[in-house]
Amino acid sequence: MTSDEDITSVNMDTLRSQFGDDISSDDIIPLSVLSEGQTDVGKKRLHNEDSFYSSDDKCLWFVADGMGGHNAGDFASQSLVNDVEAFYNAGDSIEESAENVEAIIQQTNLNLIKKASNIADDTVIGATIALLVSKDNRGIALWAGDSRIYRVRSGKIEQITTDHSLVNDMVKEDLINAEDAENHPDKNKITRAVGYDKDLTLDYRKLSILPGDRYILCSDGLSKELSDEEILSIAGNGSTVSTNQTLMQQALDRGGRDNVTIITIDFFKG
Repeated sequence: MTSDEDITSVNMDTLRSQFGDDISSDDIIPLSVLSEGQTDVGKKRLHNEDSFYSSDDKCLWFVADGMGGHNAGDFASQSLVNDVEAFYNAGDSIEESAENVEAIIQQTNLNLIKKASNIADDTVIGATIALLVSKDNRGIALWAGDSRIYRVRSGKIEQITTDHSLVNDMVKEDLINAEDAENHPDKNKITRAVGYDKDLTLDYRKLSILPGDRYILCSDGLSKELSDEEILSIAGNGSTVSTNQTLMQQALDRGGRDNVTIITIDFFKG
């Protein structure tokens, strides 16, 4: 089984040609999956602009963090859920599944932009998205914005996604360091989201999925409150349900400054 590929920003039309048949039928390990998801308004906000979609049957999960204020953010994140529920069909291959859900996201993006333009020129009705789709021992992560996907494997945690944010761009350009980014006044400014630009590019990453892998999908309401190491200390053990509940409670206990949405996904052999 090959290792994970690097993060790539590319039009999804090229996905099929770039993803070869790296796993033969002899290499496939039958996997079962169990997920738990929940969302909370937090301790400081009056409205919850987060939404999530979780389907173990369809092997598709995502979190969406709305932007644009109450009603606008609510509408954007829930539109992603509603559109996927209405139109998504898993393909015969993981490439087809990723292409199918990407097409839905692109259409939702255009719908949100059109709705915003009918209100005022400077109106934004948008949402970040962090999505995982799987089939057999392969996964594809898709994202736009600063919602995140983590993987816990063999006692270690890895952030699968990279934040589309102003401060992350500044870190990559060596304008500030990671420590400064945590307290930067522009920390919450994102550079990419569904509903933000008609030419939406989703980053994607190809993943191998092994028995025992745990994936954590979350809005920034979790990552604002807990460090990667603190997430690992909770997610390294425990059941799917208890892990998700403990992560949520810890984020709220730390202050719950934003809406918090978390999906914990476990893959098992058999």
